[in-house]
Amino acid sequence: RYKAESGRAHTQQRDRNRSGTEAPLPDGTYEIATKVTPGGVYEAGDRFQAIYPQFSTGRSQLGIHYDPSSGKDNGEDGTSGCIGLTNRDDLTQVLAFVRATHPQFLQVEIQRDLARTNF
Repeated sequence: RYKAESGRAHTQQRDRNRSGTEAPLPDGTYEIATKVTPGGVYEAGDRFQAIYPQFSTGRSQLGIHYDPSSGKDNGEDGTSGCIGLTNRDDLTQVLAFVRATHPQFLQVEIQRDLARTNF
């Protein structure tokens, strides 16, 4: 189990299917990209594993990454909807697992009353 965040503390109750809300990603099945890409912005960490919703939603550009601001209370902690692992080494382990086992899909079921959850 890994400690992870999705959305920000103040966005947990927002519409999870609407783009731009910074809410947690919607529950459902996601296809896992075959390659990891370099992180494009500091707050997404240095590596990004894209995931693609297999259902209708207004959300896009979702993925799994390290959250470098987790626990810092700097206004940037949390994610804009991605799965943000709170420990860089945990991300390394998750990406190694994906690389070794080539899973096709990820099932997301977030407990609605938690700002942070286990992944």
